[in-house]
Amino acid sequence: ARSQKSTISSETESAEPREEKKSSGIVSKIFPTKEQAGYSWDGQASSATLEMKVDSAYARSMATLKSMGFVIKEEQSKRQGSNARIQGSKADQTQVSVWLEDSASPGKTVVKVKVGSLGDRTGSERVLDEIQTVKTK
Repeated sequence: ARSQKSTISSETESAEPREEKKSSGIVSKIFPTKEQAGYSWDGQASSATLEMKVDSAYARSMATLKSMGFVIKEEQSKRQGSNARIQGSKADQTQVSVWLEDSASPGKTVVKVKVGSLGDRTGSERVLDEIQTVKTK
């Protein structure tokens, strides 16, 4: 089994260059995850640092959630200085939370997205993808 594993590994390495995985734990070996470039996952939410100011990220986040069918919960959504939180839900009761925070780097915003009560990585990354591509008025 060991020689077979190294054969497979060397074949894939010669086919295309691969990045080293950060985690070498047993769970990552059993359940490998393909991490989206630039996104991190904390077990409940996906986050990314975007090349835009908080104002732009806020407008894009609002437009994204509305275009994806989320109704914004105005009373639970807050904007304070360089931070913001947006809460929304769909008709099927799927919840979404978006946190925006001014990054230490000028002109960048840390965006954290949680979809569902326990966190849905695919859904969260889909929202992040849309935030980066949505057109605002």
